Amino acid sequence: MSASPETRPSLLLRLKDRADDEAWFEFTEIYRPVVFRIACRKGLQPADADDLAQQVRSAVARTIDRWQVDPARARFRTWLGRVATNAIIPHAAMSETFLNS
Repeated sequence: MSASPETRPSLLLRLKDRADDEAWFEFTEIYRPVVFRIACRKGLQPADADDLAQQVRSAVARTIDRWQVDPARARFRTWLGRVATNAIIPHAAMSETFLNS
């Protein structure tokens, strides 16, 4: 995920306010392309990668209030990458099932 800019802690704090449309717009502008690239590298088609990017954004919205900036823990981008990878797993399993049938 190194192709994206450093995550600003101030943006993460603003995301905790689900009504902060400007913060969510900025988050989407920065991280949607990152998640899309991860999904495509894992073999998803562009339409599925778009869907996955939306799923990841929703997952972040549901859980961002529990995220705490802590240098001893993983960086936000590392966590976001894990969220994206976990969201890809069901897609990969469905593709594998389809290809093997």
